[in-house]
Amino acid sequence: MKKNLIIICCLLSVSIASFSQNERFKRFTPDKRAKIHTELMQKNLDLNPDQVSKIASINLKYAQEMEAIKDTGLSRAEKLGKAIEIQVRREDEFAEILTLTQLKTYISKKKELMLMALKFAREFHLNEIRLN
Repeated sequence: MKKNLIIICCLLSVSIASFSQNERFKRFTPDKRAKIHTELMQKNLDLNPDQVSKIASINLKYAQEMEAIKDTGLSRAEKLGKAIEIQVRREDEFAEILTLTQLKTYISKKKELMLMALKFAREFHLNEIRLN
């Protein structure tokens, strides 16, 4: 279990790092990011109205926390550590709201996104090497 958590944290850090490279993603406000994430969860997890309301609040709270760490004087590694902490707390709150089936689907979709982010980061890195 501990090994799986470490692997998930590493994958999450790569996905966060790759998204931080994306200028379009940087332009989204915390409200917009929370709304997008909530809509994706609603679509993929078939959330009921009560769940949507609770998930939206959680997503907004943590999107605002993520935004706050951007403007700190922390190093990139420290910001990444804070971002992982925020993500873990957010997902702990999700676990209290989602059914077991929804939680399994969420984890599966998250893995898919991480793999796509890894592929994007790898291609981005290779393109940077080619340009230099």
